[in-house]
Amino acid sequence: MYTVVLALHSLVRWALVLSALGAAATSLLSWLGGVEWPRGVRTAGVALVASADTQVLLGLLLYFFFSPFAPAALSHPRAAFSEPGFRYWFFLHPAPAIGVAVLAHLGSAFARRGGDAANRRTVACLYGAALLLLALAIPWPFEPFGRPLWPF
Repeated sequence: MYTVVLALHSLVRWALVLSALGAAATSLLSWLGGVEWPRGVRTAGVALVASADTQVLLGLLLYFFFSPFAPAALSHPRAAFSEPGFRYWFFLHPAPAIGVAVLAHLGSAFARRGGDAANRRTVACLYGAALLLLALAIPWPFEPFGRPLWPF
């Protein structure tokens, strides 16, 4: 079951990346272009929230239920934190990922309020921050604890 959930987690990453790019781009264009909320801003925000929530749920399933390494890390957190691999997978990877979900929800909440200039700027900043945090959360293949870009 671990490999199935891990493969799903790797696949949903790309839905999350695409939706974050779409939400950041549409909100930025709306803010800088001074355009009232196009329908795409709200739709992209909903897609971002849905994919971020799915990704966090899969990550939590891996973290608490399916990972063969989690019981050791959770039973001895101080020792796990001192080891770079455990520190990455049990803190440095999930913390920004949860931050992405929080920023996506905040951006979506502000997007529902309307499209005045200050609100458009706030939504663009929140979605842009979510995109940057997502880039930090992804275990890129060139990193020490990276994963392949495609799980198959």
